[in-house]
Amino acid sequence: MVSPDTRLDVRAAALYVALVVLLWSAGWSISGELALSSPVPRSVTLALLLVAATATLWRKRHPGLVLTITGLGSAAAMVLPSGLGAVFLQFEAVFTAVLFGSRVLARFTTGLCIAVTATVGILALMIPHNNASVWFALVLQTAVVLLIPPLWAWEVRHHRQARTEAENAARTQKELTAREHDLAQARAALAVQEHRRRLAQDLHDGVAGHLSAVALQTAALRTEGMRNAPEATRYSVLESIRTASVDALTEMRTLIDVLRDQAPANLHLDPQRATEDLEARLRASFPQASVTVENGAVELLSQASPEAADTVIRVAQETVTNILKHAGPGTVAFRLAVTGEDVALTAVSPMDSQMGDSSTVGPEPAELTSGVGLRSMAMRTQDLGGSFHASPAEDGRRWMVKAHWPVAVLQASTTSGQSGRVPEPPDPQSAPTVHPARRRPLDHSSAG
Repeated sequence: MVSPDTRLDVRAAALYVALVVLLWSAGWSISGELALSSPVPRSVTLALLLVAATATLWRKRHPGLVLTITGLGSAAAMVLPSGLGAVFLQFEAVFTAVLFGSRVLARFTTGLCIAVTATVGILALMIPHNNASVWFALVLQTAVVLLIPPLWAWEVRHHRQARTEAENAARTQKELTAREHDLAQARAALAVQEHRRRLAQDLHDGVAGHLSAVALQTAALRTEGMRNAPEATRYSVLESIRTASVDALTEMRTLIDVLRDQAPANLHLDPQRATEDLEARLRASFPQASVTVENGAVELLSQASPEAADTVIRVAQETVTNILKHAGPGTVAFRLAVTGEDVALTAVSPMDSQMGDSSTVGPEPAELTSGVGLRSMAMRTQDLGGSFHASPAEDGRRWMVKAHWPVAVLQASTTSGQSGRVPEPPDPQSAPTVHPARRRPLDHSSAG
């Protein structure tokens, strides 16, 4: 398929051929005006001009070829019996080489035109002649033919280059805008995904934990040992079930409000009430459990940002839920305290070797286990700049959970506002020293 540029070159070449023939037919020639005799017939001159005009077919594709064939052919025709067609072709040869040629060819052509014009001017001054006006016209014509085309072509070339650069800049800006739009969409999708992940974690660590406690404690009420237990013990379990159900319903309603855009995107918990609920849930299933929650830790969580406090509490909730699901008979220990420069959460529970056995009282583990609890705890802890570890103890009979958060991070989060971003912890040497407060007295009335 012929390109538009090629069609334009064909039209230009045809126009030059017609112009050359028309001007040649007029019979006027430069050599005749200079009174220069030439033994070459005019038909040879016409042939030279036709070849030079035909070479303009490659003006855009091969400008160097046009400069050579058209330039030399028209220059030779000027000193032979020819018409003004040679002048137009010479103009086109120089203009094409500068405009469409490489920068090297354009510079070479410009230098050559200046050199030829200067040479003709010097010769006009040095060679004696009788008709000064004619020689002056020749020098002037040479200057017009050889100097105006490169100047004009350079101007057009610069304008084309500027337009190309502007188009490239506009195209780049358009691509940049499109990429920024795609990036904004990706960020929005990532924000939605992160929001869903947070809601899923809150649903798992909060609502699922409460419902798991309800299921386990309800199953415990069906055992023979609970039937023979004191009335106060059974009442304590029933009260724990009621409290867990109400708490699960409250969190579920809050989640529904969040999804309806009727509440803030984050569920903020009260550290004091949340830790008391954790203690009650543990003691309902393990009356002799060792539960230690220091006032210093609760006060620090109360002063921290809601996001940071929620992270610690959610990890503690999931830890208690796992104890209720998987702990075997024996002593359970839970501790949340400030130790040195860290807020430490430690839980130790006996491992149930019969877990999954059909003789075990209560629901099967698969009914209450989603498989994301440990991953959720580890992710939450690491998001707040802490460390998390959960594994069997060295004796292989106990399960241990340890989570640590730098005090400096929780203290710094108080100045982060509601942005949800936890700042980098300050230098420990500049952070104020936090002394662990006395342990909060525990209410043992629920032990039965």
